[in-house]
Amino acid sequence: MWFRATCRHVLSFAVSCALMALAGCMHEDEPPAAVASPPPAVSPQRLDAGDQLRITVFGEDRLTGVQTIESDGRIVLPLAGPVEVAGQTPQQAGERIARQLSGQLVHPRVTVTVIAWRPVYVTGEVERAGQYAWQPGLNLASTMALAGGATRRASRDEVLVQRAGKGPLVAMPQSPETPVYPGDLLKVPERFF
Repeated sequence: MWFRATCRHVLSFAVSCALMALAGCMHEDEPPAAVASPPPAVSPQRLDAGDQLRITVFGEDRLTGVQTIESDGRIVLPLAGPVEVAGQTPQQAGERIARQLSGQLVHPRVTVTVIAWRPVYVTGEVERAGQYAWQPGLNLASTMALAGGATRRASRDEVLVQRAGKGPLVAMPQSPETPVYPGDLLKVPERFF
């Protein structure tokens, strides 16, 4: 019995000493060490011309509906008029629409949901060149699979990618680590023997 009580006191004393030692190592003027956090998830996709959206204005059924972003990057809504949404995330677009509606409605609540993103275009040395629906998580390897795989003459190492159909074609490795974004143009070049 006395052995248990003694062990309990010794353990209590040891824990107290350890806590005091740790407290003495800290300084008030130093911030605590940063804890490494995992890398952020894939950044949210940005809206652009051709994306099809469902705009929901809560409590206002006449303002709720489906819109396609025009080539100028805008959608036109009743009461709000033209709203620039290209280059924004769906959440940012909802906030912008709500701001434009706030002159007509009291505390409008708006959500924007993407029904269909811009397609991905695959050309060059693939079995089935064409356009394919973009989905989150799509990468070069899976896009090549959608297009039926490479032909015998295709380069096995790289694919030429034009991001969102703008800018130059850039050679990228044909791997699952290379993401594909809405509107990308992929060209599989012919290999040189």
